[in-house]
Amino acid sequence: MKSIFRTFLAISLALGCGLNATAQSMDTERIIVPYPAGGPSDATGRTFANALGDAGSRFIVENIAGATGLVAVNKFLANPKGQVFQGTQNEVVLPVLLNPAAKFKSEDFLPVQYVTKTHLVIVTRKNLGVKTLDDFFALAKKREADPLSYGTVGIGSLYHIIGEYMARTKQVKFNHIPYKGAAPALQDLLGRQIDFSIIPYQTSLDEMRDKGMLNIIAVFSKNVPNTLAGVEPVTRHKGLENFEFASFAGFYLKSNASEADIAKYHALFSKAVASDKVKSALSADGRTVMPPMSVKDAGDTYRTEIAKYTKMLNELKDIKFN
Repeated sequence: MKSIFRTFLAISLALGCGLNATAQSMDTERIIVPYPAGGPSDATGRTFANALGDAGSRFIVENIAGATGLVAVNKFLANPKGQVFQGTQNEVVLPVLLNPAAKFKSEDFLPVQYVTKTHLVIVTRKNLGVKTLDDFFALAKKREADPLSYGTVGIGSLYHIIGEYMARTKQVKFNHIPYKGAAPALQDLLGRQIDFSIIPYQTSLDEMRDKGMLNIIAVFSKNVPNTLAGVEPVTRHKGLENFEFASFAGFYLKSNASEADIAKYHALFSKAVASDKVKSALSADGRTVMPPMSVKDAGDTYRTEIAKYTKMLNELKDIKFN
């Protein structure tokens, strides 16, 4: 009996060690998405998590919303091990320039791969009564005592900056309503709680437009996908010729990451963004998929974005983004 017990114990210990080794080799890593589930950022994260899973890696998406991404940024930088941060200029550049609560520097992040360019659009509630930018600004001038309300992903976001910059340029007033992500802003737009929103374009907006749930009246890009071919570029409107904006999404590590981790994550995300499955999923959603780039090129692109928005906000320093 003791012999049987000793044999069982030995087998159990061996199995336990084997299972532990398997668990360690199959550790799940995280893609930190700084917005709630359901929006375009979340869709991007899940597309990559699925592609990486198909290739043998284990990634899950963790949605951390709040303070225009600042909550997610702080959590990631405090404990970056086993995690990558999915971000745009909204989270890694603009807070440093605008938000006193941001205690990090843009240089605390190191991009390993940029993946998409997302076009930005102006969408209005279905019964606002405008179909063109001319209609829109004419109504805004009439509503000076009761300004048109617009929702964005948060205070100091790129979309908030664009809205205030546009209002000043066209000499109208808007009432900014911050949300914790594009999805809740869109939900309130559909519920007619706000008048318009400046948000990343998704092809799902086309279906909502076709069903009469909202209107897409303008896009902040000169070169747009076929699905936006009939939408007026903001740059064609008088006084807004320089209003060309887009959201560039990438995957970041903390800047003090090891060379081994930089090489590892660069290889993973470069391979994923080049896959037909990922390109098909992201382009079908209306985004422009960026080709794989080296870590050096990603860093150069990042520094260019930092310089661009630093210059832009110096020009807009008389506007209070709060």
